[in-house]
Amino acid sequence: MSPSKAIRLVVLAAAVSLSACATAPATSDGAGPKRWQGRLAITIQSTLEQLPSQALTGGFALRGDPQVGELTLYTPLGGTVATLSWNANTASLHSAGQTRDFESLDALIRHTTGTELPLTALFAWLAGDNSEVAGWQADLSQYATGRILARRTEAGSETQIRLILEK
Repeated sequence: MSPSKAIRLVVLAAAVSLSACATAPATSDGAGPKRWQGRLAITIQSTLEQLPSQALTGGFALRGDPQVGELTLYTPLGGTVATLSWNANTASLHSAGQTRDFESLDALIRHTTGTELPLTALFAWLAGDNSEVAGWQADLSQYATGRILARRTEAGSETQIRLILEK
């Protein structure tokens, strides 16, 4: 997987995540942050030059919430591709032994993907709340089995994110 695809995968993954259990998919050690892990597949079909079509797959581990968190992305074979970490003041991308800082997670996502993603809705979807976001449609009909599907269609492109959570 090329570094640019890996970075896009990290950022798009921050947009949606899931769990494969019949009860609440998030885990927490009491007062600690919630955690999710699993697999994801992201497909972008585009006719736009600035956003090429691509298909990405891999594993992820996500902890936190929209204000403070960390997302680690893995190759299909389990190697670490990158780690995103964020708080109210900054967001950092750690990949290939390098770190790049941004003023916010939204700025990192816009820089990496050229588009905005619904981060607050991601955490709502992970909690089973079908939060509405302009331009996005979330399908939580298989939430009980740890599967979430989110789609965004806009002029010239469609983004589809599929997540399967593991306990």
